[in-house]
Order: sequence, then structure tokens, then C-alpha cells
Amino acid sequence: DVHNVAFSKPPIGKRGYNEDEVDQFLDLVEDALGELQDENADLRLRVEDLERDLEDARSGAAAPAVAPVPDSQTSDVDEDALRASIEAEVRADYERRLDEESARLREEAEDRVRDAEERAAEAESRAEAAASSDAGTQQQGFVSAPAAESGEVATADTHMQAARVLGLAQEMADRLTSDAKRESRAEETLSNAPPRGRRDPLRRPPAQRADDLRGADRGREHPQRRPPAFRADDLRRRRPLHGDHHHRPGQGRRAAGRRRAQAHRDHDHGQGAAAGPRGAHRGAAHLRARVP
Repeated sequence: DVHNVAFSKPPIGKRGYNEDEVDQFLDLVEDALGELQDENADLRLRVEDLERDLEDARSGAAAPAVAPVPDSQTSDVDEDALRASIEAEVRADYERRLDEESARLREEAEDRVRDAEERAAEAESRAEAAASSDAGTQQQGFVSAPAAESGEVATADTHMQAARVLGLAQEMADRLTSDAKRESRAEETLSNAPPRGRRDPLRRPPAQRADDLRGADRGREHPQRRPPAFRADDLRRRRPLHGDHHHRPGQGRRAAGRRRAQAHRDHDHGQGAAAGPRGAHRGAAHLRARVP
């Protein structure tokens, strides 16, 4: 039972063996030692009794040999001598076997005591190792739990794995830091940018600024360079704003018609002068046809 004992592993986060099983094993060893000590005491008592019997037998064998034989008992000498010799042989054989048995019992008792002492010392060393490992586990904490479960010393592979994990963690931290800096710079740029409808024209690209200038020039075109029909429309749109407020709707329409006719006459007159008398005649006929 002592050599074949196997303790179970403690829960995760502890080292050594289960404390309850170790205590039970110590109790078992203590009981076994008590039994061995009692048995050893009994064997010692038996050895003492056998030694005492041996001494008594030796003293009893020496007494008949010393006692004198009377002359009147010459007839019984042979019988007594024969009985004494037989008893001596039996006693010698018994003593020899008793000595052998006592020596065997003594050696067996000594072997048992020695074995019990060795097992007790081994059990005490195991208990001390388990107690010291439990104390070390409580100080180290959960970080050393995997190494405690495996019971192996850290090797070069474990160091390589730890370094690889640390490198990956550092790389991830650097990437997160760079992303955070990039986002902060983008937010700062957006916060410092002017509103979309109020952008400074000087910051626009040169091509867009040129388009803006051309559009402004088109809007500020000289009224004399516009065609007569367009100029008449401009005058018609501007005249109600600056004219008499008491005009009548019919007068405004007739005035607009006269202005359009005058504009067309001016336009056709210009084209007729450029084309000769025939062109002027066609222009006048065209105007007479269009005037209501």
C-alpha cells in the first residue's frame, strides 16, 4: 500500500497533491507503524521466553550428569543413562531448532522494523514535499498554474513561445496606436477645415478659378455687344421696375410690341445695309408683315 500509493492532482492553480489524501496516507502509515511496533514487542517477548526456556533446559541437562549413581541401582544405570542420553539429544535438537527459530524471528522482526522506518521516512518526505509545494503555489498564484500541472521545468521551446506571444502583443499594440493617431489626425483636419459653402476662392485650384472668372465676365458682358433682340428683352424686363406705377396693362403690351418691332427693324436694317438695296427691301417687307 505504501509503495503503490498514487495521489490525485489538486484543482487548477495549486501544486503538489490533494491534502486530504496525503493526510489519510499519513494516518495509514501511522497505524501500520503502530502495528509493527506492537508486533516487534511481541516478538521480543517470545524471544525472551525462548531464551529463558533454553537456559532452563541447559541447567536441567547438566544436573543429571553431575548427580552420582548409587551402587544399589546398578540395574537401572543403563536405563537411566539411555533415558538421559535420549533426553539430551532431544533437548539439543530442540535447542538447536529453537536457536534457529529465534534467530529467524529476530531477523524478520529487524527487517520489518527497518522497512517500516524506511516507509515512514519516505511518507514524511512526501508529506513535507506536498506541503512545501502547496505553500509555493499559494505564493506564485495563477500564473504558474500550467507549469504546476505539467510538473515540467521551462525549456527553450516554452521560452520561444513566450517571446513569440510577447512579440505579437507588441505588434498589435503598435498597430492600434498608429490607427488611433491616424484617426485623431483625420478628426483634427476635419475640425480645422472651413465650411463647405464658405471656402476661400484663393484656395481653389487654378482651373476652377479660371472658370469662375470666365463666368463672371460672361455675366458682366457689355449690353451694346448683345444682339438687338436680347437688348430689347432686357429693356422690357427693366422698364416696369423704373417706369410709371400707374400704367395700364394694354399700354405695356403695345409698348413692348413696338420695342420688339423696332429691335427687329434695327436688326434687319443692319443686315439689309450689308446686303444692298435688295436686302433692305426684303427686310422692310418682313417688318411690315410682322407688325400687327
